[in-house]
Amino acid sequence: MKTTILTKGIKKVSEELEVSVDEITRKIALTAYNGITRKTPVLSGRARGNWNLSIGSPDSTINENATQIKPAKLKKGDGLEAIYITNNLPYIRRLEYGHSRIKAPKGMVRVTLAEIKNQFR
Repeated sequence: MKTTILTKGIKKVSEELEVSVDEITRKIALTAYNGITRKTPVLSGRARGNWNLSIGSPDSTINENATQIKPAKLKKGDGLEAIYITNNLPYIRRLEYGHSRIKAPKGMVRVTLAEIKNQFR
């Protein structure tokens, strides 16, 4: 795994709290997934239901019948791998960048990541 500022920060928090890097990473990923999905505007539920959480490689699927958030689960050891949160709907980028001016004017991903970053300060 490439060492990044985030990786260094997680290692530091891990040492300070005496909690494994795996556990902290899984917690951050689940917090991100839950925040993003909850902030995704709902008209039909399709956008919200097409967020995917995967380990090792991005999930490129689209569920045409999705109407609800899928429960996210990570098992011990998943936090030591790359964790991806993806949504492959063609209009998800527009939603992220303000298409839903009332329900998510500042997006879902950017807002959630800013919240997580503030929690680590």
